[in-house]
Order: sequence, then structure tokens, then C-alpha cells
Amino acid sequence: AKDNGGILSLQNFGSKAGKKFDITFSNSLLHDGTSIEDEKHSNSYRAMEIYAILSNLTKKEGYSVHCHGAYISSLHETYFQFLGFKVIDYFRVADGSYNFGIILKKMNNKEITGEEFNYLYTEMKKRNPIRYR
Repeated sequence: AKDNGGILSLQNFGSKAGKKFDITFSNSLLHDGTSIEDEKHSNSYRAMEIYAILSNLTKKEGYSVHCHGAYISSLHETYFQFLGFKVIDYFRVADGSYNFGIILKKMNNKEITGEEFNYLYTEMKKRNPIRYR
């Protein structure tokens, strides 16, 4: 998620990939650890921002598939709906805390902005400050 020291974000993703895709993937990316943190944001913020970026990069009627991530959770179904996704399947791929998988279908052409994401994340953080730090 980094390119020459610049981190991929909702503000700059369009300059990194100028088109939409039928399918997007992540694997072993969205773990509850420091691997995706930056100096301004926690790993939970960055993980959810990456989901939003992948949603923005997925065509309407396209699919987004994610495996081996802590932030793949049935508790986030409403978050995925906000991004324009419908949860098709949620499953465990192996034993262990990071071994979840989820298949999402993009239901509309919605693209979430950085401002919308920050508002939503702030609201989620108010409700569960331990998870959304």
C-alpha cells in the first residue's frame, strides 16, 4: 500500500489506478497488526480505508475477494453496504485469527470519498473506541 514513501489513500487512489476492475483481491493484507499503520492512522483505520479503496476500484456487478484478514468480519456487513457491496459469502479458510475470507459483490457505482469515510469511521469509533482506535 506504499509507493515511494507515499501511502495509498482515498485521496490519491485515482492517480494509482485510473480504471475500474471486474474483480479485486486482497490476501494477508488486512491483519490486526502494525503492517499497514502509518504515522497518522491506526491499522483498523487503514484496513477499512483499503476496503473503501478496493470498493472504488471495483466495477458495478464486479466482485471483491479478501482472504486472511482480521477485519473480514460479519460485524462489518453494514460497513460493506455503505461501500456499495453485498456480502455473498463469509467463511473461515483455516484455523487461526487471521484466516477469514469474504466475497463481496459491488451493487452500484458508488464511490466513497475521504470525507464520507472519515465521518463513518468517526461514528464507528464513538460506538466502539477499543476496536476503532
